[in-house]
Amino acid sequence: TSICGVSTDITERKTIEQRLRDGERQYHLVVEKSSDAIWLLNPHTQKYTFVSESVRRIFGYSPEESLNINVIDWLLPRWRSQASETIQLMIEGKLGGYVFECEVYHKEGRGIWCEINASPWIDQESGQLYIAGSTRDITSRKESDRRLVESEANVRSILDSIPGVMMLLKRDGTILSANRRFQEYYHIEETECLGRSAFEFLPHEVKDTRRQWLENVFVTG
Repeated sequence: TSICGVSTDITERKTIEQRLRDGERQYHLVVEKSSDAIWLLNPHTQKYTFVSESVRRIFGYSPEESLNINVIDWLLPRWRSQASETIQLMIEGKLGGYVFECEVYHKEGRGIWCEINASPWIDQESGQLYIAGSTRDITSRKESDRRLVESEANVRSILDSIPGVMMLLKRDGTILSANRRFQEYYHIEETECLGRSAFEFLPHEVKDTRRQWLENVFVTG
C-alpha cells in the first residue's frame, strides 16, 4: 500500500485572509465608534441600506428603524427640494462630493441642525450606485452662532446709542466696529473703515498718546 499526496504552502493566502479580517474589524470599529452617523443610501429608493449605531444618539432612531425612513421625509419641509435635487444630480453623474447644512427631524418631532457630507459611490461588484456619507449634529454650534449674532447686535445697539464718536478696537488699534456717529463725522461707511487702524483718523500730534492710552486699557483694564 502506498499513499501519494501533494502539499501546498498556503501561508501567504492565510496571511492575506487574516489581514482582510483585521481590516474589516478595524473598519467596523471606526464606523461604530464615530460620533457621526455613517450611512449608505440607495438614491433611487431614497432609503438607507446601512446606518451606523450613532444614528440612535443623534436622532433617537435605531439603525433598523432608520432603514425604513425615506431620507427626504426625514428633512424639515424647507430642505426637501434641495436634497431631492442633490440626489438627482448625483444619479446623473453631475455632482461629486457635497456638504450642506439642514434641519432634520428627531424621533421626538423636534428639528436638529445637521451637517451632511455625501458622495456618490459605485459598488464595483454589482455596478449599483449608492450615496455614501455622514451626518453630524451641529445644533450646539448653531445655537452658539445665534447667541453670537445676538451679542453683536446688542453691541451695535449700544454703540449707536452713544452720541459721541465710538469705536470697538483690537489691542493694536484695528477697528472692529464703529458707531453711526463715527460714520457721520468722518463721512465714511462702516465697511470702509473695518480692519483699518483707528490712528489713521486721529491728528498726528495725539497718535502716540492715544496708542499708549489704548495699551494701558488692555494691560490694566
